[in-house]
Amino acid sequence: MEYFKEDYLTLSYNESLNLVTAVWDMKFVKADLFKKGALAGLELLAQKQATAYLIDTSQMGVLSLELQRWIQSQIEIYTTKMNLRYVATVVGKDVFNKVAAKNIQNHAEKKQEEAGKTVITEFFQNRIDAIHWISGLNIHKAA
Repeated sequence: MEYFKEDYLTLSYNESLNLVTAVWDMKFVKADLFKKGALAGLELLAQKQATAYLIDTSQMGVLSLELQRWIQSQIEIYTTKMNLRYVATVVGKDVFNKVAAKNIQNHAEKKQEEAGKTVITEFFQNRIDAIHWISGLNIHKAA
């Protein structure tokens, strides 16, 4: 079910997989839109207590260092509010995007560990492989 739909981002939630999916489509990253979308994603993760997050950045431009630091600070705020255990990130071919995504995920994993939680992160070249990985985790939402 879609929860957020804009030209630059679609956020959806799959109850059977307890999965929030963020599909970005922003070749030229605009800070205000990125922040709005990223916060909406974090809020949906917290609201649904999702255990899995699929982030497709394959159609996204490079995040500035300022935006990378900003999203890291927001992850710190939301860490205690979330039940996140698995993150699948789809990255494009741009090496700078790959580095940025890995830096953000490493920071998120560190903050989750500090909060006593474990988050497993995997990177993929396409959404189909990411969904297969998540589907195989058997992380269905508890009734």
